[in-house]
Amino acid sequence: MLMTTPTDSLRPETDFDFSVVLIPDTQYANRYYSDLVEKMARWIVDNAAALSIKAVVHLGDIVDVGKNEQEFQWARRCMDIVTDAGLPLLVCIGNHDYEDFEVSREAPFFRSYFGLSHYRNQPWFREAFEEGKPDNLYGILEMGGGVRFLYLMLEFGPREEVLAWADEVLSRHADCPAVLFTHSYMYINGERTKPGDDHNPKDYAGMTGALDGEDIWNRLVRKHPNMTAVFNGHHVPGPVSFRVDLGDHGNPVLQSYQNWQHSEEGGAGRIRILQYSLARRELRMTVYNPSTGVYEDKEGYTIVQPLPSLVCTPAASPAEESPLPETAADAG
Repeated sequence: MLMTTPTDSLRPETDFDFSVVLIPDTQYANRYYSDLVEKMARWIVDNAAALSIKAVVHLGDIVDVGKNEQEFQWARRCMDIVTDAGLPLLVCIGNHDYEDFEVSREAPFFRSYFGLSHYRNQPWFREAFEEGKPDNLYGILEMGGGVRFLYLMLEFGPREEVLAWADEVLSRHADCPAVLFTHSYMYINGERTKPGDDHNPKDYAGMTGALDGEDIWNRLVRKHPNMTAVFNGHHVPGPVSFRVDLGDHGNPVLQSYQNWQHSEEGGAGRIRILQYSLARRELRMTVYNPSTGVYEDKEGYTIVQPLPSLVCTPAASPAEESPLPETAADAG
């Protein structure tokens, strides 16, 4: 495992090109402290220009009870604050977003309130694995200055056929730096999830065919030279862990876990901010608490990671791909 560089600075970087915001596990905050989720969303929008925010990604468990439509209604209202401001929003499906993760992968409310209809008209959206389901999809986002990223969103405990699709997507866009987002991958101890770890996707009765972090690394992530990072939430109680490993082609891959759901007020709307500096060729990660207005500084909260050269190399815009036809299952 390679090492990242910790820093003692509490302040956000001012010399950077663009930022991305990660929102982990809002399940308790959305259910019990919904005003804090709204406050978080408004902070993101209010600071979008100053931070040059190019995308917002929710890492899953956007609600606590997947069969409670009211929780989805409030989560959608809060996330509409982000999308109404014109910011790209991508949402992973977490185990709590399913109707009953001990029974099946059915997720009618998630697929309605955060369904493909919310992606189809976005210029960056490319493709979903299954028609009518937003559980597995990817987009290519322009970050400015000729820099673009392939954002790959995979279901909780992805199945073999999902990884086969993702493998083809990454191979098809081998010249585009890629980032994987999924609900479970890294564990709280800085290792990838494996059998024996609490809340391993394989331990959920309804997650048929689920694979864990070690499986995803060995069968997908390590194989692709354009893979730059993986981000996830889900696990408890530790709030953060990270590691950097070399892929099979010598490319460094940052792997980062973050989740504050067991902190006060369900995490109080804490977010992870990724700031990219092309001139310095580095990624700086910080943690902001919108309920207190403080950039927090604890172990693993603020780190600096060198950017792969592929990220810093301007590329031509990718060819447009035909989206899947919209169906009644996409509505919502």
